[in-house]
Amino acid sequence: MNNNNHTKIRIAPFFVFALFLLVALALLTTALTIWIGQLLGCAALGAVIVGGFFLILALVVYLVGMRPTIQRIGEYVENINHAAQIIRNVHTWVTEKTSNILYSVLSGLLRKL
Repeated sequence: MNNNNHTKIRIAPFFVFALFLLVALALLTTALTIWIGQLLGCAALGAVIVGGFFLILALVVYLVGMRPTIQRIGEYVENINHAAQIIRNVHTWVTEKTSNILYSVLSGLLRKL
């Protein structure tokens, strides 16, 4: 029970830190947007520039980090599908053989009656 309490105590500061970091980034992003908007004389243009920066950043993260992961997941799914097909074929073969054996045994028993 002590191990669980220590784990909870160690995880809680991480989430608090992450929350404060997220709030700080949101405020800094808002300030940057307002500042760029004032420099250009158009608040909407400041928002478009900062939003465009984050869009490019998200695209880079996707291409570098997420895309290979998504491709690996696709390969795992393909392998699982292939294994499932093999299992399905084996099941069908075993079922047919068992059915043929049972049919032969039962028909032989019925002939003797």
